[in-house]
Amino acid sequence: MVLQQTQNLVADLLAGKADTILNYVSEDFYHPDVDGGKAKLAEYIEQGKQMGYVDNFPELVKEHDAKVVLDSAKVTVTKDTASVYPIQASANEGSVTVELQFKKDKDGVWRVCGANIEGI
Repeated sequence: MVLQQTQNLVADLLAGKADTILNYVSEDFYHPDVDGGKAKLAEYIEQGKQMGYVDNFPELVKEHDAKVVLDSAKVTVTKDTASVYPIQASANEGSVTVELQFKKDKDGVWRVCGANIEGI
């Protein structure tokens, strides 16, 4: 289920489906660069919409040859938390390796609660 959530999230991201992204994110989301958690992430997405980035995202993915590869990704589950690593993301500008951290929310759905990004 965690890998399926990851695959769906990646597909929606690359397709520019901004309205679905927050469905994959836990209320307990934390990342040091997103001070304010899920609410701040929602603000960033809304800003992207207002600036036109979201509408153009699928074209930008093609233009920059952006890819997310899950072939080597392994899911590690420990009780009600999990991680998916390594997720390889690349574009013409370079590449990063991502670890997504998940937790099983009260409704039983695995959602992203954090991320580590290497290579930025």
